Amino acid sequence: MACLILIYDIENSFLIDLAASITGYALQPGSYQLSSGVRPNSIVAYDRKFVPSSDVRLSKSHSDTPILNINLKCLDNKQAKDHDGVVDDFDHEYLFVNGKFHRKDFCRFLSFVTGQSNPFAQIRKKKRSVYIGLTYPNVRVALSNMAIVSVGADALELRVDLLHEEGQEGTVPSLDYVAEQLMTLRLQSELPIIFTIRLIPSGGK
Repeated sequence: MACLILIYDIENSFLIDLAASITGYALQPGSYQLSSGVRPNSIVAYDRKFVPSSDVRLSKSHSDTPILNINLKCLDNKQAKDHDGVVDDFDHEYLFVNGKFHRKDFCRFLSFVTGQSNPFAQIRKKKRSVYIGLTYPNVRVALSNMAIVSVGADALELRVDLLHEEGQEGTVPSLDYVAEQLMTLRLQSELPIIFTIRLIPSGGK
């Protein structure tokens, strides 16, 4: 019964119609104003360059209908910048690259954020759960064997603190690199991903 607010780049506007098709939610017209009332099971889409941040915040704080702000971000577009007034208000972010966009992956994402699927509920029913820890500076080196080593696992752990990109200065990789690693892993496996950052006392760095 939620209202989805999708923030997108104009060159990827196809995602809006696709989201409406997948969820069955009603796509509101471009002239629709959130301040006039939030409709359940609806989608409101904004071009990233023209996001009315005050309207979004006001509606979210005064609405009985759950509102999910979702950032649809293409990693190919290095020039795209999040709107300063809305970036802190995102509930979810969908990362993709144009050459590797998969409808199935987008469908799985929307199913999860709208509550239609809950993989964690299935895991909690087990007496024991198993995860595979990925302790690589670049997870791409493990992709060729991922289908084999993850058999029987309930989740994958991405050790973000151990990631290291080529030419990196210092101990912290860039946000873009972490995003690309997360997206790459998500496209390779449908298992839930545990986003882990360990401190030095816990074996991290």
